[in-house]
Formats: sequence, structure tokens, C-alpha cells
Amino acid sequence: MKKFIFLCELLPQNKIVGRPWFLANCLKKKGYKVYYFALSPIFYRYWQEKENVSQKFFDTLKITYYQISEIEVYAIPIYFPRRYLISHYLNFQLLFPNLIINKFKEIFQDSIIFVNNLLWFWTLEKVKNFNQIIYDRADDLKVFYPYEKIRNYYEKLENQLLKKVKIALAINEKIKEELEAKNPFLKVLKIPNGVPEEWSFLSLNQLPPLPGIDKNIKKPVIGFIGAIYWWVDLGLIETCVKNFPKATFIFIGPYKKDIKELSKYPNFLLLGPQPYSLIPYYINLFDVCLIPFKKGEVSYAADPIKLYEYLIFGKPIISTIEWQSDSYLNRLIYLANNEKEFIEKIEIALKEKDENLFQERKKYVLENHTWRKRVEILLKSI
Repeated sequence: MKKFIFLCELLPQNKIVGRPWFLANCLKKKGYKVYYFALSPIFYRYWQEKENVSQKFFDTLKITYYQISEIEVYAIPIYFPRRYLISHYLNFQLLFPNLIINKFKEIFQDSIIFVNNLLWFWTLEKVKNFNQIIYDRADDLKVFYPYEKIRNYYEKLENQLLKKVKIALAINEKIKEELEAKNPFLKVLKIPNGVPEEWSFLSLNQLPPLPGIDKNIKKPVIGFIGAIYWWVDLGLIETCVKNFPKATFIFIGPYKKDIKELSKYPNFLLLGPQPYSLIPYYINLFDVCLIPFKKGEVSYAADPIKLYEYLIFGKPIISTIEWQSDSYLNRLIYLANNEKEFIEKIEIALKEKDENLFQERKKYVLENHTWRKRVEILLKSI
């Protein structure tokens, strides 16, 4: 039996669930043995992040074992802050390889290693007797390494890694072209994000209790799911909140403190990260869904999971970015090139009563963009 080892950043028991976990889950369902290595929150920020994680404090200081959905998960501690380049040398070049390789030699034997973050580069340098490495580039490097000095360091490491891997995965055509330019002999598969197909079978008539939501919430509801970081246009969001005072805006996901200023508006709810199991029910509350990204390199290279999650419920979506992974998706959403258009498209979406379009969104994403479909493409290549 083939075994897969995932070397990732985010632990699946935390509230933020990432692309690697969805792929790992699908591989497990297909009968493969799956191991999952990911990073604990750094211990000195533990209490600040406590509401978003389920680990105990002392678990962040050592390698801790969990079993989640029949996948063996190992949480790896980080001892130095990641803001400084010297910390990357200490954490990932010196400590990680020694912590992991000696302890898990047998697991790595003949395994297929999936890596989606270059923090693991030096660990891979010491791995012996593996089957092959699959490198997954799911975004622009600026998303993973916002500090320029650190990003330049990892850009060089990526160039070295691409000489060693047999297969690379790219989230869209732009990323695919970038990886191919770095190594013309590399096999690069375009594998965008997706949605769990089991969401299409959920019974949404009876909602579970949703934190932060009053039963008598004022309609319509305009919502957003995902990280609210520097690539999200806060000015655009504030304009929307002011232009639709009778609507309730619900934003769910990790955020930087800047967006908290919008809480001064009575129709704006900032709920922070919520358990992934509840996300379908939050989306079902939304009358209109938003993807208000700033224009730029990062957004052009993006393929947000939220698009597929919105579509599987047939929701109207207003987006500032076109979809590179599948141009047909642009026919199922409302695209806005500027602030004025964004407001106009929300007005149109709130009046939408096209049952055929509603069903087409659901059907198209279910037939073409589930995580199971993504894993089938991956398995054919290996």
C-alpha cells in the first residue's frame, strides 16, 4: 500500500483548515496510509491564539501525537519567532531535521512526501529512502512569507527544491507557468482548490446553534468566509457596509486588528474563526457572498477555497478577481472591476431570483471542483 506523508503548516484540529488536509482526507478515504506533520502555535503566543486552537499549552512545546479522521497527526513545536531570518535558521534548518528524521525514519521509508511549505526544505534535505516528493504551490510566495528578506531566502530554496521533485502542483495557470519557468523539465499539474462533496448532502433546514448569530438576525445577510489579512480590501468593505445599512454583514475568519474598526457600524459582525464543521451553516445564512480582494499579484495568483464553498450552495458571489483556474466559473459569479461596480453587483445579486443559475452553480462545482476530483488527478500522475 502506498503511504503519504504531508509536511504542512496548519494543524487540522485548529479552526483554520487548509488545502493539504482536504487532500489528505480524500487519500485516506481511498484506502491509503496517511501521516500528517504540522506546526504548533509558537508557545509564547499560545494564550493570544488559544481561542483558535485545541491544543494544551505543554503540547506546543513537544512533538505531540493525535489521530484525527483515522489520520496520524504529529504536531511539531516552534521555539523561535518566525519574523526574523535567524529564527528560520534555528527552527527549520537546525532543530526540525534533528527532531523529526531520527524519530520517524521508518515512516519516511518508501513514502510519497507531499510538501506545501518551504519551511520543511531542510527536513527534506535529510530524508533518505523515500519514494518521491510532491511540491504543492497553493499561492503567491508573498502570502507565506510577507517579509521580503525571508521571502527572498525561501525563493532561493524553492529553486533548489524544484530540481529534486518529480511532480509539482500549481493552483492555477499563473503559478504553473512560474514553476515551469524555474524548471522546464518539471512535471507541473494544475490542481485548483475545491470543496468537500459531502457538503452537497447536508441537511440545512435545521441549523445548529451558530456562535455570534441571533435567531432574529436582520436580513438580508451579506457574508465573507476566510482570512481577513492584507490582501482583503477593507476600504471596499466599509463602503459596502455604509451603502447597505439595512443588511447585516457577517465576516468569519482570522483577522488583523485593522478590521475591528468596522465594528463601529451596527450592521457589521466580526465573528473571528469558527469551527469548520459550522462553516456550511454560516454560508447557508448568506444571501450574498463576497470576495473583496485588492487587485495585485497576490490576488491574481489566488484561487480561494471560499469560491467553491459558496458555489456548492448556489449562492450569488461578488468578486473583484477573475478565476484563472477555470474560466467558466466567471460566468457563475458577478465580477466587479471597481468600487462602484461592486456596489451595483451587490444590488443585482440581492434581487436575484434565477433558479436555473442557482442550480447550475451547485451542479457545476459538484461535477468539476470537489476535493475527490483533485485527488483522482493527483493519483493518475503518480
